Amino acid sequence: MNDAMLATGRYLAVYSRSRLRLNGRRLAIRVLPVRLPPQPTRIGIVMLKNRTLNPIAGLFLQEMREVIRSVTRDDR
Repeated sequence: MNDAMLATGRYLAVYSRSRLRLNGRRLAIRVLPVRLPPQPTRIGIVMLKNRTLNPIAGLFLQEMREVIRSVTRDDR
C-alpha cells in the first residue's frame, strides 16, 4: 500500500536503505537527503513453554543478555 500511495506522487514514505538498494529503481523512488535520528528499539526473547532449550540457543541467549547489559550500562 505504501508503494501504491508513493507512486501517485502525493505522498512521502520512509524506507530503509537496504529496501531502497533492492527495489529503488524498480519502484522509481527518488531519495531525499533527510537524516533521521536513530530510534531506540525494544528487544525481546520469546521461548516456548515446557520445552527444553537447545544448548546452542542457550549460549546465544547468554551472550545476548550480556550484550544488552553492557549496552544499558553505557546509556546511564
